[in-house]
Amino acid sequence: MKDGPKIARSPDKHPRRAPYAIIYFALGLFALLQPSCTRKMESPTPKRASDIVRVEVTPIEMRAGDRAEAKIRVIVAHGYHINANPPTYDYLKATELQVSSTDSIAAGPPVYPPAIKRKFSFAPDPLAVYEGADTVIKLPLRAAQTARGKVELEARLRAQACDDQTCYPPREIRFAIPITVR
Repeated sequence: MKDGPKIARSPDKHPRRAPYAIIYFALGLFALLQPSCTRKMESPTPKRASDIVRVEVTPIEMRAGDRAEAKIRVIVAHGYHINANPPTYDYLKATELQVSSTDSIAAGPPVYPPAIKRKFSFAPDPLAVYEGADTVIKLPLRAAQTARGKVELEARLRAQACDDQTCYPPREIRFAIPITVR
């Protein structure tokens, strides 16, 4: 027997253990990289629903007894769309504007803009949608002969935002249409 310190062999000197170490290293590296690869493939999940679809309204000025037209601009964030009115299929949720009339201002039926036809991977045919900031819904208004002053019409826009892969729950946006009658 030799006296002296015993020298431990390192595991990589065992030929059978080296392939396992390489496999474990590769699996660990794959696990670390996997979340960043997956994130790039996911749909553009919104931080807030209010960031996807917004509404802008220009104040209206009109005379008593006159007609005017409110223009409601619907702004849809990049990478998303909302279904047109009418939608391509009955089962799709149409974008819909509802406005309450008052004693001094009567609102007519909304006039929806022409749709854009887009092909999506989840549908066999192109769908009628609105996207971007070019969607303007026109709303005919009529002031009563006795109307005077400032009036706000209560309005609601119902829309279902979708991206290329997912449709999110329908959302209702409440807003007011400011009108001054002279």
